[in-house]
Amino acid sequence: MARQQPAATAAPAAWSDYFPSIPYARGDHRAELSAELADFLSSDGGSSFVSALRPCGDGSYSLTVDYVALASQSGIGALPEALEFAPSEALACMAVAAHEVRRTPAH
Repeated sequence: MARQQPAATAAPAAWSDYFPSIPYARGDHRAELSAELADFLSSDGGSSFVSALRPCGDGSYSLTVDYVALASQSGIGALPEALEFAPSEALACMAVAAHEVRRTPAH
């Protein structure tokens, strides 16, 4: 399922933390994966993954994830390939998404 992009092109708040040398662009594969992950994590199906966020005490959070379950439940086609061939990027996308979901108030 493709994410409907908003008209604004603002980067997610944590983008520069995880991709400091890469300018945010909506069409970038990292931006697309981060957006798809954020959509999934903010859905009913993704809530169990978000509930695993744990504060580390220094303002940061830890997230334990079963990536096989995440890939199968999210339906994000690019995720398994990203985890296999570019794991650092995939984990950074996951972190950006988790930050977005964590900072967005529940409806």
